[in-house]
Amino acid sequence: MTLYTQRNGIGTKIENSSVITHMHYKLLYECCNRYYRYLGYMYPIRCDETDDMIGLNREEFELRLRFKIPDLYRNILGELDVPELDFSGKYDEFNTYSVLDLIEYVGNNIKDYEITDHHPYKMHEHIRYLETNNCREIFRDEINEIFNFSNLQYILNVDYLVERVLDFELLDTHYKSKIVDIKEDGIRTLIDKANVMYKSANALNRTDALEKIWDAFERIKSFNNHSNKNESTETLISKMCGGNENIHELLEIEFRTLTAIGNDYRIRHHEMNKHEIRNIDQVDYLYNRILSLIIFAIEYL
Repeated sequence: MTLYTQRNGIGTKIENSSVITHMHYKLLYECCNRYYRYLGYMYPIRCDETDDMIGLNREEFELRLRFKIPDLYRNILGELDVPELDFSGKYDEFNTYSVLDLIEYVGNNIKDYEITDHHPYKMHEHIRYLETNNCREIFRDEINEIFNFSNLQYILNVDYLVERVLDFELLDTHYKSKIVDIKEDGIRTLIDKANVMYKSANALNRTDALEKIWDAFERIKSFNNHSNKNESTETLISKMCGGNENIHELLEIEFRTLTAIGNDYRIRHHEMNKHEIRNIDQVDYLYNRILSLIIFAIEYL
């Protein structure tokens, strides 16, 4: 639903962002919290008279999450919570990505349940967990609604994994099919893995994606002649330029430049004494620049 100020362009616009603030964390955490009972089959608490399950053993659940998702925010009592204001009026520090881990954990594990009866003396419900998980789809819709209305650039996909939503499509259908058709499995695997990692919410995964896409570039250069990379690259450029000398020269410069960047900058984490890539914007620039050349080149492999 579009509200009045949005329709008329007079309200405060909330910009798209991948930065998770304390407000986003609270909304997402509390959505997960509403579904904890659907995890009760994993960490059950039982009626001490009938031994029927009555819900989630919160203490055991939170203990397990200390090891499963150790960076989740906890309050001064050590309980899972949302970030709080400290004495100076600032919010406690928290790991912004940990709530995305929680979303994936809940989404991948919740099961439907039904209430079997009501214990009149203990004043609780007895429940039975089913072998269905229709609740997962409802949970996914609620999480994605939060992402959407708060303009957070993430989505919980059909596999219940959080992906970063890009402002553009990395590859259209035509080029996706071309990647599938690449004859060398190693190149295809590197490109596929790189593109999946690049969509990650975690900036570290995007730097890993840059390394993999660069490795794909190096393998593409030797595709035509594994024993002579320079000759192989020249063969590829000749195919790509289609007899246009100006394009040939432009492609030679681009291949040389990107090769030099790979040699001089710390694309691969284990390499030392290289120029550092200092922020995620630089990673994004280099990733999309080299991917553009790869997309062009794979048409001619």
